Amino acid sequence: MAPSHPGRFPTHAHAHSAATTRNRPPGTASASVIPNGIVHRKRDEFEARISAQGHHSDLVLMTRALNYTRNNIYGSNMTYMGRLRVAEHLGLSNLTASLAEFIRVHDDMSRAFARTYQISMRVQRRATIDILTQIEIRIFHMQNTVFHADIVSTLSGTLLQTMRVAGNFDTEAFALRDLLVDEFARVLTSWDDHSSDGLEDHELENVGPNSDINTLGQDVAAPQTRCETITGSSIYLSTPSSSSTTFTDALMNETDDEYDDEDDDSHRCSICIEQYTTSAHRAFRLMACGHIFGKTCISNWVNSVARNANTCPQCRMVLCPRRPRRPIGVLHGQVLPPRPDQAVLQARLDRITCRFRHLSDVYATLWGATSGNVFYDTCIIELNWRFFTQDLRWQIVPDELFATGLKIRRVNWHA
Repeated sequence: MAPSHPGRFPTHAHAHSAATTRNRPPGTASASVIPNGIVHRKRDEFEARISAQGHHSDLVLMTRALNYTRNNIYGSNMTYMGRLRVAEHLGLSNLTASLAEFIRVHDDMSRAFARTYQISMRVQRRATIDILTQIEIRIFHMQNTVFHADIVSTLSGTLLQTMRVAGNFDTEAFALRDLLVDEFARVLTSWDDHSSDGLEDHELENVGPNSDINTLGQDVAAPQTRCETITGSSIYLSTPSSSSTTFTDALMNETDDEYDDEDDDSHRCSICIEQYTTSAHRAFRLMACGHIFGKTCISNWVNSVARNANTCPQCRMVLCPRRPRRPIGVLHGQVLPPRPDQAVLQARLDRITCRFRHLSDVYATLWGATSGNVFYDTCIIELNWRFFTQDLRWQIVPDELFATGLKIRRVNWHA
């Protein structure tokens, strides 16, 4: 068989076409076969034309379809799906100018919706993707799902009502809210760790006057010691509830259950492990918790630069507000530049707060503005509850003076 092109061997498609032609009954039309090279070349040309037109985000394409439906279809005598069926019946070669524009808008919307769905499913299966990136993609897919349902139902709300009843939208919204809360708490925990590490890189000093220890408790009488009096050649024990006995008798009567005052803060200071005296090392009882320390020791502790110096050394109950600290040599009012790691954490916090607002806005597209505001409020409540239960000394409050609409401030939840 002669080759179909000079200098080339016949391809499988050409051989199949020739065999089909020989076996075709007389009077039947010949079927055209398009070589693979032509298909690939046309596809590349089409892709190049699309790229030359510039890339539009999926949100732009969905918004364009929504506006087209609102301005050209809504209120007419034909629904979105009805117009789509008319275009399908006529075929691409017979479309009017308005139907051709409609098909272009519909095709852009369909590709944008399918693309966000595929990406959303893909990121949930990959544990290596950053959690905030995953949340952002899933929020955008939720938004496109609402837009798509509203568009194809010609803004009638029938498909939106079906989504409300199904509950899948709410399940996804609250799942993403919980993921954002988890990430917010994690970042603030890292912030505390980096802040304390950063301060301890410098020698610190307290800001303001020392605390007056007398405002935190009161002196107590030192208990009588167990061995005090020497009479003749014998040592007598003096206790409030026993008669005098010789030191030899005391040793003979001593048992393993004999009281040991080393762990009793009413006899020894648990900071320096020394017994109290009536002068230089007086016993001092804290009003907040009742624990007793040497007055000098507890005063030095409260006025130290330790991070928890405002708490009881034994039970960690807060005794007074913690004075601010600063590196030695820093002038009053001078602010140290933020550490690079803190700048990264701050940027992440801003990103999370923006996602809270975006998620609430998407929630409002299905349930309305009032429900969206309520959802946003529940996000803040859930955040503060998480901080309370994890003893993170932060609080989130709405504040429109901030770009994110939220202010993060320090608070002592258990004071």
